[in-house]
Amino acid sequence: MFRRIRPFDLAGVTAVPHRPDIYIIYKKDGTPFYVGRSRVDIFARLWKHLHGLGSMRIKAVLDQGVGLNFEFQEMISVEQAEAILIKELGSCNSAICVVSLIPPIGRDVGSQPDRPAESRPGKNRRLYGRS
Repeated sequence: MFRRIRPFDLAGVTAVPHRPDIYIIYKKDGTPFYVGRSRVDIFARLWKHLHGLGSMRIKAVLDQGVGLNFEFQEMISVEQAEAILIKELGSCNSAICVVSLIPPIGRDVGSQPDRPAESRPGKNRRLYGRS
């Protein structure tokens, strides 16, 4: 689904096109660290992250000198791609917790008694970012 993983550095970001896309930023061990989208220009969004003007979580990691990688994908609808990605990554473990934004048939997002409150959509934004 996504383009090849590349280093999250000046050369990697410079190769990104100017269009709406979604992206995943990974820790060096391959663990997803941040999922985001840009409705207008993914290059501009990743450039901001790289230069400390986007997510404070990404800035903090980069300020520590920790290397990151990323991949991206152009989609017809960034909302659709983001929902698919979150659904595919949608499991909780000790490192991350991501949940599906698509409710089961017959249930609305606000009514999810089978999930603890901390794992409901909108309650845990550690991995998921917006732009």
